[in-house]
Order: sequence, then structure tokens, then C-alpha cells
Amino acid sequence: MNKRNWKAFELPEIFDEIYMGKSSDSGNLEIGSVPLIGRSANHNGYENNYNISHTKIDQAPLITVGLIGKSTAFYQEFDLATSQNILILKHKKLNKQNGLFLVNSINH
Repeated sequence: MNKRNWKAFELPEIFDEIYMGKSSDSGNLEIGSVPLIGRSANHNGYENNYNISHTKIDQAPLITVGLIGKSTAFYQEFDLATSQNILILKHKKLNKQNGLFLVNSINH
């Protein structure tokens, strides 16, 4: 690859949609089937599966970024809900390959 093709980018240049996840409080939820993604830097931010209203579920593929603490980005390939302070990044052509590349770039 030619280094002249590489340059810094800002997230709005890459993603079609950038928004805050519709937060759910795991302390007030019953165990269910929807993955809840939090701000943890481990396990892709996965906390547990809960019963969550369909209005709070974000459709994959997408990238989550925790905005408090370490601010780790993760590629998510399953529909999910989020806890507080999670940024959602989406693009119509996002897939596992380019998603993992973007996550690595965001995290570094």
C-alpha cells in the first residue's frame, strides 16, 4: 500500500449515522434475549441479555463506543441495546472486515 493514500479522518466523514444509544438500565431489567452493551472495555462491552423494548434496539452491523472511561470502540454484528453513554456509528456498507479496521483505527 502506498502511504500517500492514508490520512487522518473524522468520524462524520466515514459514517452515515452517529447518535447516542437509547440507554437502558440493567438494574431495572429482567434477563431475556437482547444483548446489552455497556462501557466495559472487555467482551465487546457485553453485559448480559435482557428483555428490552423493541424501540431501544439498534440494528446491526454497527460500531459502539463507550464515552466514559477508556472509550473503547467495538464492532457489533448482532442487534443490541445499550447502557448509558454509548455512541453508535453506522454506515450502509459497514461489514465485519471494514468494521474491524475502523474499530482498530478509532481505538488507536
